[in-house]
Amino acid sequence: MDSLVREDTITAIRWRKWFALFKSRVTSLEDKPRRGRPSDFDGPGLCTAVETDESLTNRMLAFNSRTDHSAIVCRLKKLEELLKLIVTTFRIKCLKYLCFLLHNLAQSSRMPDNYTPTHYM
Repeated sequence: MDSLVREDTITAIRWRKWFALFKSRVTSLEDKPRRGRPSDFDGPGLCTAVETDESLTNRMLAFNSRTDHSAIVCRLKKLEELLKLIVTTFRIKCLKYLCFLLHNLAQSSRMPDNYTPTHYM
């Protein structure tokens, strides 16, 4: 059974929810407004604060940003995931480019078929 379920398949609960929405003629995939105060969190401000003073703790960042500690932790985790993705993408692109250069170098400096080490001696 586990081999039939892939990571990109939706759960039965989500399928039922979507089916009920479309059955009731709601065709929008936009999220409904949620309860609570809307987030006015300053993401770039957090990055600037971390860059200027790396010794700040999560609680200090939360106090300075006038937000909850858990919001800071969540945002920092997202930033860390984004940074890992950027670094991984950069490494992959560098490796692909290096392979491209090596392939072109091998193609351009290919020796003649009749080459032997003593040929030029």
